[in-house]
Amino acid sequence: MAKSTGVVLAKVNFPLYTIQMVTSHHILVGGGGGSAKTGVANGFELFELSHDGKHFYIEDKVRHDTGDNVVMNCDIHSSGSNIYVVAGQENSNQMYKICPEIIQMNGVPKSDGQSNETTDSSIRKRKEKENSMDKKKKESKNEKVKKSNKVKDEDDPTVNALDGTKNIKFVFKTFDSVLTVSGEGDPLQRVVRLSRMANYMVTGGTDGHLRLWSFPKMKQLLHIEAHTKEVDDVDFSISGEQIVSIAKDGKAFVWNCKNGTLCKELTWTTPGNLKYLFKRCRYGLVEDNPKKNRLFTLVNPLIQSRKGVSFLQQWDVDAGQLCLAREMSESLSALAVRDDGRYVAVGTMFTGSVFVYIAFSLQPLLHVPHAHNMFVTGLEFIPALPKAFTLAPSTISEAAVLSISVDNRVCLHSLPHRCTISVQCALLLVFVVVIITFALLTLLDL
Repeated sequence: MAKSTGVVLAKVNFPLYTIQMVTSHHILVGGGGGSAKTGVANGFELFELSHDGKHFYIEDKVRHDTGDNVVMNCDIHSSGSNIYVVAGQENSNQMYKICPEIIQMNGVPKSDGQSNETTDSSIRKRKEKENSMDKKKKESKNEKVKKSNKVKDEDDPTVNALDGTKNIKFVFKTFDSVLTVSGEGDPLQRVVRLSRMANYMVTGGTDGHLRLWSFPKMKQLLHIEAHTKEVDDVDFSISGEQIVSIAKDGKAFVWNCKNGTLCKELTWTTPGNLKYLFKRCRYGLVEDNPKKNRLFTLVNPLIQSRKGVSFLQQWDVDAGQLCLAREMSESLSALAVRDDGRYVAVGTMFTGSVFVYIAFSLQPLLHVPHAHNMFVTGLEFIPALPKAFTLAPSTISEAAVLSISVDNRVCLHSLPHRCTISVQCALLLVFVVVIITFALLTLLDL
């Protein structure tokens, strides 16, 4: 397993609790200091990730203040120019829309109508002039027009925007808010997730209940009294037909999205008869069978002791069986699965370390010790599959994962490409070895 030190991309002025990839090179982080008058801001910050040929770096694109409401959890859906953000704030779920605007070099938003009119009029004028010129002048004019168009294309902010340059302005717009948690005391929404098709949204909170909503209308469809204690994490299956939920009551359940019935409970034999609690859960694709999915969970012992170890687990949900488990020497706090299902990342509680594993075997690939000064609050892989506003996924490294913490830092941990040789090179190497062997045997008269 390779070791790395990681790269600190940015440090903001508020604790970070949630991170999402808006595109393959745009990162959204959220957090804050809470409703108390501590002077610590609450809100979102959007960054653009780039690579200069040697190093990764990010640039701050926009910041949105959420007032007294700290952003503890969020999810995102990108569809063309529509970027929806749903965020847990106190006992409600707030929806935002991030609107990208292509701007001209002077900073003014570009108007498609004006640009089209200008283009049409310029074409008509060119045609009139061309018709009045003789053949030689026409050819000369065409050459000048081509050069002029080439310069215009290079300076056109639309072209620059498509090439991933920095002529896109992002604007946050606030939309609907719905109450997602009820009960006595201080009800809080703990988690929100969108299905892959973005037609459903599920929320969970301190009341232990799950609520299924239509999206983006956010109309409540189901109310499931799932757990007796607060919900820690939820996730949709790849098909969007099931929901897995885990809570502080130590239970992990799989629910039917259509009618809210219980499909199965995930159980396993704990070592030493110790009590364990599920901490995080995420579904992932199965590479050779896209119709199937794996479930990954993190479990920590209820009471920390020398005998108690934490686990990264892989489940076959259809069979309700635990397939693999990887022991970890400290409590785990964060989990992420890459969009193609190939890699899993884990963040730790006490040392702030980050681990990357192969998903199907849980073989360790990368260890970043002490990536953060405090526990890891969020992990997110840079997508392997193309998303909105991107030309292609990054090929600089085999995998790259972002991590955040309450130490206010955004870090990047990349897994370098493993060295491989082509089949032709391998055959050539074998041929050379055979020739050398025969030459030595002949030389030694053997």
